Amino acid sequence: GSPLIGPVDDSADGEVVMTPTTTNEAQVCRLDWDDQLLIPATKRPIFSCRLKITGTAVATTWRFAWGLQTAYNATFASVSRHLRFHVSGATLLLNYEGDDNTTDTDPTTTTRTLTSGTYYTFRIDASNTGAVKFYIDDDLVGTVAAAALAATDVMQPFIAVQKDSGTDTALSLTVDWCRVIWDRSA
Repeated sequence: GSPLIGPVDDSADGEVVMTPTTTNEAQVCRLDWDDQLLIPATKRPIFSCRLKITGTAVATTWRFAWGLQTAYNATFASVSRHLRFHVSGATLLLNYEGDDNTTDTDPTTTTRTLTSGTYYTFRIDASNTGAVKFYIDDDLVGTVAAAALAATDVMQPFIAVQKDSGTDTALSLTVDWCRVIWDRSA
């Protein structure tokens, strides 16, 4: 019943795939910095990644998230400081969300439904925390106000697939690359 995370065999340039199993239990696969929080939220961070979700259906017990956040919590909504994309429910409808511990922007639809097995490039530009911009394949799909983020709020990149329960057909999230840039502290 253990979820699987690891390199894609013989893929050019390398990829990582995360695949929960069909065992009826809670499972999570995640890539992050093991809660080593090193990116100051006010240092103009820009997160970008290229990934795909593969599978024929998404059950309401499954969710995918990627972006920047503080320490991991199994309940994604409990992370009080985050800027991320989010897919959950019975479709691959893409949402974006943010929380600066003052203003909590719940998942907001981009009106874009991802196609299973198709790579997309995502970018979260927090150069201006008053208007954090969310892009998919260079198209602006949303903006979140997170102006209450402080220099003491440090984050990490975060990419995850999680399921609460169920024996649904296994879905997977494959990461081709991830990059984060920010202004270095003096």
